This record gives sequence, C-alpha cells and structure tokens, in this order.
Amino acid sequence: MQKMLLPVAAVSGSVVAPGSKSFAQRALLVSAMANGISRLRNFSACGDCIAAMDLLRSLGCKLNLFDGGVEIDSANFKGFNGSINIGESALLARLV
Repeated sequence: MQKMLLPVAAVSGSVVAPGSKSFAQRALLVSAMANGISRLRNFSACGDCIAAMDLLRSLGCKLNLFDGGVEIDSANFKGFNGSINIGESALLARLV
C-alpha cells in the first residue's frame, strides 16, 4: 500500500513549549531567597518541580499555583536547617 503526500503551500500556527524543569527548579530556589513575592510563568509542574515546591513549603514559603505558573511568597523563608526531602530529583540534590 502506498500513500501520497501532497505539497502544502503554507503552514501556520503556534506552539507553547513547556519551560525547562531544571530552569524551573533553579528559579524556585532563587525565589525562596528573594524575600518577597516572585511569579514564575510557563511553569511545568513535573515531579522534580513538585519536589522543589514541597521543599520550599517545608522551609516556610507559601506557594500558589495559577494558570501556567506559580507564585512564591518567601517572606517567612527560614533557610536550610537539618534534613530535607528532595524526592527523587538529582538536580535538586545538587542545588541544595
């Protein structure tokens, strides 16, 4: 069986690619140390990023998810003290 592809004059559209999970984890950690409110957009909530968000919550930050992003309030960030849980994220282990 053969199939024939016909030529197309033009193709149009747009694609929004998800943000990099390694950039997102770095941005979350920097936001925690910013002492205020930070907003990250085009945020992909993958397992590693969820581990980073859980870590920030355990360190006193308040996080709110919104459509395609996350808001981090780090006013109560208490810093790293004792043991922490980073899930299975190797990058997060190296960063913290």
